[in-house]
Formats: sequence, structure tokens, C-alpha cells
Amino acid sequence: MRATLREVADRLRWEGVPSHRRNLQPGQDREPRRSQLRHHGRARVALHELTFALLFIVLIAIPFRRGQRWAWWAAWLPMIANLGYTFTFGAHDHTILARSLIADRALPVLLIAHIPAFFGPNRPQRRAAPSSATPLG
Repeated sequence: MRATLREVADRLRWEGVPSHRRNLQPGQDREPRRSQLRHHGRARVALHELTFALLFIVLIAIPFRRGQRWAWWAAWLPMIANLGYTFTFGAHDHTILARSLIADRALPVLLIAHIPAFFGPNRPQRRAAPSSATPLG
């Protein structure tokens, strides 16, 4: 029994290819698991970014507006997370890189602009809490 030229070409083409890939139909995804993982990975990153954004909004809305110094220092933490996001995902996608660089540049400028409000000589002094040992009079 002699093999036809087409059968020989098919054998050579599929040689070294794992068996689970040999029976694919035209247009069928060769890596369905990988594409699913890619989709779930993006969802996790989006959830991570949403969590950081919500925490940052709460930080800015309450203690930062009150002028509490710890809030100014804590506002740098999302900057560290955003730099990690930029270097991790921006390296693979130009659009993500361009958009994340906006925040990477804007946040330090805005925080530095607030230094006088938090650490300047004209910073309002906090009133001391009334002491319970003070006699009524």
C-alpha cells in the first residue's frame, strides 16, 4: 500500500504536534484555555484597578481634604501601584502605556503642589482636644 503525496505531507505537517491539536476544524481556536485565561486575567486586573481607585477616592474625599498629613503620604501608595501597572501591562500595549503615563505624571505633580498646604508654615494648627480634668467654672 503506497501512501499518496497528500498523506505524506499531512503526516509531516502534523509530526511533533500534540494529539489534542491534530483534530481541529478550520477556524477552531487552537488554544481555548489560553484565551480564557487571558480574559480572566484582564478581569482580575480591572478589579484590582477598581479597588485601588475606590480606596484612593475615599482617601482624597475625607482625610486628604481635612489636611491630615498621613493622607498626603498615603496618597503616594496608588502611585506605586500605578507604576507597576504601567510597566507590567504598558510594555505590551501602547494604548495602555500612553493612558497610564498621564496618571504617572499628574499624580506626583498634584501631590507636590499640595506640600505647602500640608507642611507649610501657614498650615492651620489643630485644636487640642478638651481635657476631661478641666474644672467646670
